[in-house]
Formats: sequence, structure tokens, C-alpha cells
Amino acid sequence: ILTLTAEEIRKYLKADRIPFRVDESNLDSDYERNFLRNEIIPKLKQRLNPRFEEKVSNTSKIISEINSFVEHQVEQLSREIVNYEGKVLRINTKKISKLDRSFLSVFLKSVIGNKFNTELSSENIYSLMELVFSQTGNEVHLKDKLVAIKDRDALVVRKISSNKSEKVFHKIKVGEKLKVDGTIISISEVSKKMFMFTQDKSVEFVSGDSL
Repeated sequence: ILTLTAEEIRKYLKADRIPFRVDESNLDSDYERNFLRNEIIPKLKQRLNPRFEEKVSNTSKIISEINSFVEHQVEQLSREIVNYEGKVLRINTKKISKLDRSFLSVFLKSVIGNKFNTELSSENIYSLMELVFSQTGNEVHLKDKLVAIKDRDALVVRKISSNKSEKVFHKIKVGEKLKVDGTIISISEVSKKMFMFTQDKSVEFVSGDSL
């Protein structure tokens, strides 16, 4: 039905003798949608293109197909680089930093919007894109009490606790592993002979003498 004009629908109904009723409110141009349909579109057809509605319909089809393709790409990429666990969203920044910036903005808006049921503003999206390429530890506050933090090779998004003074402490012993907000933390004892510099950003050597 969306691909047909009102006149085409009426002709079809009359030809097949199908009874129909005209909603009189559709004739009232006080409503914005009726104003466009009754006043603006006829003038556009008269002055610009008699097939204006057909052109708009074709354009809508093309846009719809593009949106479907983009949504499929977002969904496919999400399965590879997005982790959502314990109400914490983690996005691999190594992967998304290589994306075209236009697609990156769509990706962030879609993934975060869907996971947290929110509609991010253009300002939020711009801040997130800058955060992707920023240093570890930087953060931006988004709408609906969301905060995004750059954590090494990940963009971490979560809800801000309603109690700002609330702090969570975890205990872990040497040799144990602990999972916190989707990240696994472990402690191993090493001797000075085993100490070495490493490029692995997830490894930190701490002197037990100063604890």
C-alpha cells in the first residue's frame, strides 16, 4: 500500500466494486501530515515533477535497502567484537578504530542504543568517537546516566551507580582468578629473576615489599 498513491487505491477499489470510506479528518489541512499531502505535495508535482510521489517512493525503497544492509553489517561485526555481560558493554577498540568514521558512528549509536535502550545524541556519538582514539583512562558521560571509559584495548560502557559514594571491593589471593565486569584478574608470585619488561599491557609487575 505504501508504494501506491491514494488515487491508484481508489481506482482499484472502484474497479473491483469494493466498498470503502473516506476519513474526513484526512481532508483537514490543520494537521501537519494532511497539510503536506493536500497542500505541499500537489504544488511540488505541479511545479517540479508530476511523478514526485513515485520518485519519493523509489528513494524510500533505496534508503530502506541501504539501512537493511548497514544493520546486517552492524549485527555481524557486533558478534565478533562486542561483549555484554553483567550490564557492562565492552567493545574492542583495535577493531573499530580501523572502521570508516561514518560507519563507526552508526555502529556505536546502534550497539549502545540497543544494549541500553537509549537514543544517543549526535554530541554523544562525536564524544565516543574521540574516546576510541584517546588514551586509557579517559571517559565521557552520556545521556541516561551512562558512562564510557577507554580501558586499554576496549571501550567500556555501563550505567552510573545511583549512589555515587558506593564502592565495591574485591579480595583475591595469589594464584586465584577473579572476574570483575567481564575482565579476568589473576595474581601470580614471581621471583626477581623472572621479572622482565613486557609489551603486554594486561600484565603489571608489583613489588610486594612496598605493600
